[in-house]
Amino acid sequence: NAVSTERTLIDTAAMADDTFHTYAFYINAAGDIAIYYDDVLQHTMLHTDTNIVDDEDLSLYIGVQTGAGDVDYVDVDHVLVAVERNS
Repeated sequence: NAVSTERTLIDTAAMADDTFHTYAFYINAAGDIAIYYDDVLQHTMLHTDTNIVDDEDLSLYIGVQTGAGDVDYVDVDHVLVAVERNS
């Protein structure tokens, strides 16, 4: 898609320091994306949304911006990426 707009779909103000959280993204066969934070559905982006690519390969990227100047790392416990294969 040619035009993209930045949006915040999870309220980051409620996040506490030194706390583990779970983030999940489920993409269904139609291309809709369900976004979960701590096992609670936060938002569903439809495949028609201009922020979802429709002609590019996707890959996992983890990026973190910390709020404090003395914090320069994040711990990632595990990452799972899976694809349901069509039979």
